Amino acid sequence: MKTENRNGEKLEAQVQAWTKQPGVCPSSVKAKLEMALKGPIRVYAFADLSGVWIAVNEFGIATYPIDQSAAQTTVDVFPVAYIETVQEETNLSSSSFRVLAKDTKKTLVVVRYSHLQRHAMNHIVYAMEELCKSDGHREILGWNLTQRQEIQELADKLYAEAMLKPLLTAKASAKNSGKSVLLRLLKYLKPYKKEVTWGALGAIGLTAASLVPSWITGKLIDDVVRPFEGGQLQTESAAELLMILTIGVGSTFAIKEFFVWVRLRSMSCLGEYVASDLRKDLYAHMQTLSMDFFGSKNSGSLVSRVTSDTDRLWDFIAFGVIEVFVSSLMLIGIGAVLFSMDTTLGLIMCLPVPLLLGAIWWHGERMQRLFIRCWRKWSKMTGLVSDILPAMKVVKAFSSEKTENSKFINCNNEFLGETERIHAAWTKFWPALMFAIHALVLGVWVFGGPRLLDANGGLSAGTFISFVLYAGLFVQPVEVIGQMSRMMNRAVSSANRVFEILDAQPKIREIDEPIKIEKLEGKVEFDNVSFSYDGLRTVVKKMNFQIQPGEMIGLVGSSGGGKSTLIQLIARFWDASRGKILIDGHELKDLDL
Repeated sequence: MKTENRNGEKLEAQVQAWTKQPGVCPSSVKAKLEMALKGPIRVYAFADLSGVWIAVNEFGIATYPIDQSAAQTTVDVFPVAYIETVQEETNLSSSSFRVLAKDTKKTLVVVRYSHLQRHAMNHIVYAMEELCKSDGHREILGWNLTQRQEIQELADKLYAEAMLKPLLTAKASAKNSGKSVLLRLLKYLKPYKKEVTWGALGAIGLTAASLVPSWITGKLIDDVVRPFEGGQLQTESAAELLMILTIGVGSTFAIKEFFVWVRLRSMSCLGEYVASDLRKDLYAHMQTLSMDFFGSKNSGSLVSRVTSDTDRLWDFIAFGVIEVFVSSLMLIGIGAVLFSMDTTLGLIMCLPVPLLLGAIWWHGERMQRLFIRCWRKWSKMTGLVSDILPAMKVVKAFSSEKTENSKFINCNNEFLGETERIHAAWTKFWPALMFAIHALVLGVWVFGGPRLLDANGGLSAGTFISFVLYAGLFVQPVEVIGQMSRMMNRAVSSANRVFEILDAQPKIREIDEPIKIEKLEGKVEFDNVSFSYDGLRTVVKKMNFQIQPGEMIGLVGSSGGGKSTLIQLIARFWDASRGKILIDGHELKDLDL
């Protein structure tokens, strides 16, 4: 039993890195606790706010304070025979755990811990509750182990997994970098090469057509207006050249709008195709997942991923990808034209661009974190609504309208708070970015104006006007890339949520060569079956029975006694933790699903 994940990284190292909490109980502390408990530790946790290690086994509970100021710390141990019950109190920012003595109800142990240790402390609470029952401790899953090494490894594993469980759940929706998510998303474009090709051609044509009017304007000034004003060009010749240039501008606008239509027609449909494929893959994959996945996910969150998140991805594929592509081509094209017209002014315009793009990237990284937090709050709110609406009869039966409304208001306010952070971040960044871009245009006026007035400045009026017009065009692609950064971060957040489901693997799997039974007789046998949902709390305990073909039985028991769990085990929604379930003499795990 190794306390390592599938990447080979020790779980205790992950606990320390991610939570800044102890990754495992130190060997020296563990030895003192085991000596006090007269045997190996079954479960343990660290009450971080009190600075106390807590350990439990069949003998009882022991605590060891980590007091750096004390010359010598001692272990307090309380046998099960002296304990009446345990109490747990959960508050907004922390929780407390209390052990009460028999007869006197005196508090034997009281410690406080943060929510980081909540799941580990839950193991302590459950173990003590079972120990306080008569003959209860042998029903805790894993407590049948007798080898000291196995017991220690199981205790370390339970502690590490309890510490990492909430973090892994939260991290799963943002585990991939934006780059890897986008590359994976763009793979969905492969079946639609025709649409992608037309969209790219439309973008290239649009870029080329957008560069022509400014060049024609410069030619109009230098080759028509200035010669005509200087008497070097006759009226008829000037009018003829003006007509040619006007037709050229008009033709350019027509061609430009044609390429806009080509781009929009192909890419808007492409976005719908990709979103449709994602929805189909997502829904089909969800059918293969085990019940433990659906038990850990809110139905509202899953609905939101299939619908809202895929729709945001359509928006990005249809417009975001092509806009960034067009803007990149525009930057390259305009930069090349500016350098060809005037090297000095070209450098003034182009040199700061990498810094601006770097600022956009830095801002995008920050925005991505904000969007992830925002969509988690959105998912929480939609999950609350999806859970409450089908249960409205229960809400009204218990007159819980005010309580449920208060819950929704809290969720809505949390979501509103995250959206306010997003808007505060981009509204601070955006004016500063635009000011920097316009400062570049101002630089063209500052350095180009004096050269225009100087007869030996080497800068004609037409060139200067064309340069100013191109500088105005230069602003647009940087602005679009900045805007697309927000859209991309929204898309990355949604894609992470979608790919989290697509990457989930079912725990219930068929063997390589399953047994196929054409006609079932219906004999069901439970052979010493035990089952736990969380690896510790045993719901079904050493169950043994047989049901003959055609026999009808009734399952009777209190709520939470495991009746539904038995049916789910037979249907193999879950696999038994111990023992065997046999159908017509064949182990259930060997049968074809």
